[in-house]
Amino acid sequence: MNIIPIFIPISHKHKLNLHPVRYIYFKYSNREYIREIVSPPESIIPIVEYALTLKEKYGKDVKLTLIKTGKNREYLRFKREDGIPIYISMHDRTIYVLKKDIHNPITPIAIGYFTRSCGYKLKDHYKREVIAKLLPLCDLVYIKIVKTDTRYKCPVCGYVSNTLHALKMHFKKVHLKEGTCPICGKSYRCIERHVYQHAKRDREHLRIYYLVSSCKLKNELRDKSIEILEREHTVKVSYTSISTTLPQT
Repeated sequence: MNIIPIFIPISHKHKLNLHPVRYIYFKYSNREYIREIVSPPESIIPIVEYALTLKEKYGKDVKLTLIKTGKNREYLRFKREDGIPIYISMHDRTIYVLKKDIHNPITPIAIGYFTRSCGYKLKDHYKREVIAKLLPLCDLVYIKIVKTDTRYKCPVCGYVSNTLHALKMHFKKVHLKEGTCPICGKSYRCIERHVYQHAKRDREHLRIYYLVSSCKLKNELRDKSIEILEREHTVKVSYTSISTTLPQT
């Protein structure tokens, strides 16, 4: 039998607003599964050993506290410096989290690391029919979607806008204040007329024609200008969206 030299302080709480965790729904882009906590370890020893490993090997500040509640229930509180508190029943090692942490995106990840490291038996369900059956039972949800959008880059300064219209607003506000053409440096009375005259024979002026034009009617030069901007001045921007609630069906 292992003897673990660690002091665990005792704290008394009248009430804890806890929620048990057995099923966790994970979704990463096109991959989804439900992780089931099938059975706990036989004792709290693996949990205490994990806390010691985090402290001694990785230098993490981990606090273990024995919580006694007014209903004569006892929980081992496991709290990492960079995580949420996890409560383990001393009776059957069932995992609980505070109800206020259910929608914290850290919670499913923290429970995932904790259960894998502390001797819990886990089972991941990938079949769609099983997921559909277990989904209403899920206690935690972690949905991580990586999306890619197109942005438009200013041909003069490189400023990035969400839409071509926003790029046009930027261009007029920033690059047409001095009364000189940002391409050739010549002064003008009407920037649209100036760029229109040069765009017929100069690609650089053609490039910005859409950005200075005020007419919404389609014409050949305007269409060619948009084509150049969409082909040569777009950037792909990726961003991550994380949700802790199931999408409405």
